[in-house]
Amino acid sequence: MYDTFTYLVLNAALLLASVQVMGLALANRQFEIRLRQKLATGGLLGLIGIGIMTAHPELLPGVVFDARSVLLSICGLFFGAVPTMVAMLVTAAYRLAMGGAGATAGVAVIVATGLIGIGWRRWTRTPLANIGWRELALFGLAVSVVFLALMLILPAEVVRETLAAIALPVLLLHPPLTVAVGLLLVRQMQRVADTNALQESEARYRSLFDNSNAVMLLID
Repeated sequence: MYDTFTYLVLNAALLLASVQVMGLALANRQFEIRLRQKLATGGLLGLIGIGIMTAHPELLPGVVFDARSVLLSICGLFFGAVPTMVAMLVTAAYRLAMGGAGATAGVAVIVATGLIGIGWRRWTRTPLANIGWRELALFGLAVSVVFLALMLILPAEVVRETLAAIALPVLLLHPPLTVAVGLLLVRQMQRVADTNALQESEARYRSLFDNSNAVMLLID
């Protein structure tokens, strides 16, 4: 149990460290409209996922455990379908290359958690820039429950041992980690929105000042 928690904490540190990179992608004004930008963002998120997957405990031969579900669900929620699909392809390919008895379950986790994020993005009525910790906690808990349910795909002889090792760490650490990463991204989105609003306001006042002679002439 100690090793599992240790690796989860390391995964959490890597994920939190990558928030700045994800925030920069969200801040790009071309992100929402350019397909090439979305594909590049998805590739970058996939590389972050690979980085997280390299720091994992091997619970049993071929059965590994990491925080990829948090990353991919957050990707689906904040980045949408195209970048998340690319990230899912990259991380799934890496997990298949790792091989082992848990490869199928690992890929299933990647696909399911990414799709949960995409679906939640479409379902929620809360603007992403205003999403709160309660909804993020519920979102993280839902992803964690699905994660654990997918462990039933593992070979029957290792299911019980795997669930005994990871159930408590997943339920205790993944939802708070989802909240932490989500709130950091929300804060960055709010800062970007405030900066854009300030720039637009300055542009309006500058335009008014530049045209002030015409306005004064009309008054005269």
